[in-house]
Amino acid sequence: MSRYQAVVFDKDGTLIDVQRTWGPVFAQVIPALVGDDAQQVSAALSLDLATATIGADSVVVAGSNAEIAQVIGSTIGEPAADVLARLEPLIEDLAVRHAVPLDATGDVLATLTGRRVWQGLATNDSAAAADRQLDHLGWRDHFASVLGYDSGFGAKPEPGMLHESARRAGVAITEMLFVGDSETDRRTAAAAGCDFHLVDPEHPLERVLSEL
Repeated sequence: MSRYQAVVFDKDGTLIDVQRTWGPVFAQVIPALVGDDAQQVSAALSLDLATATIGADSVVVAGSNAEIAQVIGSTIGEPAADVLARLEPLIEDLAVRHAVPLDATGDVLATLTGRRVWQGLATNDSAAAADRQLDHLGWRDHFASVLGYDSGFGAKPEPGMLHESARRAGVAITEMLFVGDSETDRRTAAAAGCDFHLVDPEHPLERVLSEL
């Protein structure tokens, strides 16, 4: 019997292709949001507007919407809260339409559902946007819990979302596996005392199934 009774996934870069989803989204969002300041803001976000690609060091890759708004606000001299209020509605609509799944995601989620493994999501996206993306991709029914940076448990790398996920699953944190693709995810798992599975080119998502 597996030691893990629950699995919590990061979303972007773990289940959804970051570049093919968020590159096109932010290439549209930034000009609409800041107008003539688009090039300056894009540079601050490590975003190439011409190619719709995001640098590996960009806050867009693993940061929360609040952190992204902070960078934008600092660049254009506006309060981050005002930027965030305009940013999130733009992101949420576009992110649903542009969401591109990684190849193995659907099969992995369905297999875990078939094994009756509790599944949750912990993302630095907003909970509402994550819900809409999962629903659009046909995955929402696999998840018993969807938590975002704005769900009241802090943003990663704070451990709150993992602790709350374990509580909802009714398991000890040591009986839960966190699956993510970034250093932020690794730090989140370490802070929570949760085992971690790294998804990268050498460790594809489907390898999770062999650990359960």
